[in-house]
Amino acid sequence: MAAKNKNKLAWIIVIIAVVVIAVIAIVATILFGNNPEQTIDETFTALKEGNMDVLMEYTSTEERDNSFTNELTEGLTSGTENTELEKEMLDSCFSQLEWKISETKKDGNTAVVTVDITNKDFSNVMQEIFSEMIAQAFSSTFTGQEMTEEDTMQLMKEKIDEVTATTTNTEEINMVKEDGIWKFSDSDALADMLLPGFSSGLESMQDSFSENYGLDSEYNDSGL
Repeated sequence: MAAKNKNKLAWIIVIIAVVVIAVIAIVATILFGNNPEQTIDETFTALKEGNMDVLMEYTSTEERDNSFTNELTEGLTSGTENTELEKEMLDSCFSQLEWKISETKKDGNTAVVTVDITNKDFSNVMQEIFSEMIAQAFSSTFTGQEMTEEDTMQLMKEKIDEVTATTTNTEEINMVKEDGIWKFSDSDALADMLLPGFSSGLESMQDSFSENYGLDSEYNDSGL
């Protein structure tokens, strides 16, 4: 009987210990959560590995439907079921991504993190892609073979692969704390930081397309 009681007592102690550890973990998460630097490190590391899920996880609720996630997960990778090509595309975009956090300023549930970000310089790549697409479009009028969406994706990947120049910029990343987790609060700004020259290159491509083909701004805004 004594042995059985000892066994029961041992199990009770184990159960209590597990419960206490779980409670401590929950309380620690609530009280301390992660920190802004951890969010940045985990997200940027995931991007270098072609993983967009972490970015979604660390994007604030208000920003999840904003253009950054759409631009990368939909704009760059939509229209093809070739998931391997999509991953290769993202790998190419962020293969040279490096960062160094120099300062973090917290104010309650908001923070501004100063980071030196290095990545490929995308300022000319969009124009090169545009020029190649126009050339192939003219060629298709004679061959009858139009570019597929996968062909376009492959072209973009090849052009991005060819980019060797990098640029380093000191940026301030705005963050907000939600449920104990620090998240990115400005998707548009973050996109420009991570893909330097991409946005301006896209705008330049749109302006060039408009000037040469007489498309108005409303048509440009539709996604071309």
